[in-house]
Amino acid sequence: MDAYRVLGIARGATETEIRQAYHRLAKACHPDLQDNEEEQLKAQEKMVQLNLAYKEALQQAGQHDRYIVMPPEKAWAHAKEYFQTRQWEKALVQLSHIQERGAAWYRMQGDILMQMRQWGSALQAYKICVQMEPDNQEYHQAALDAAVAVRRHNTLPYRILDWARDLLGMT
Repeated sequence: MDAYRVLGIARGATETEIRQAYHRLAKACHPDLQDNEEEQLKAQEKMVQLNLAYKEALQQAGQHDRYIVMPPEKAWAHAKEYFQTRQWEKALVQLSHIQERGAAWYRMQGDILMQMRQWGSALQAYKICVQMEPDNQEYHQAALDAAVAVRRHNTLPYRILDWARDLLGMT
């Protein structure tokens, strides 16, 4: 993923330009602004890409040294560590540094996205797991759990609950 291309900015952009581009794009494609479920899922995917691109661009601008690119084995270990310590975004960033993406990679991405309450994106990750390893029942169960979460959280009571949690900063 080319962070600068995703953000629509030139390489070497300043911190301010990176932040402005991110906020402009995030406002334009936020899932809550979409009318139907399919558009919301696409918007969630775009937000994940934007978040990763934003952090990568800031890293390259020298602002986030904690997201240093490292060998895949270390990135995988750090992703698991961040996941266990409930640092979802850091786990997702570390996972994004791994180029070889097998079923286990997509399972981890789905698990992280479920914790971030990005159920539609998690469902897409789990579907890829199932396609890669159709006999793995854990992947089927994870995909089913994500599908249920997508359906459930598109109902009014859960949307209100999610809004309240976001407002209070609860996870």
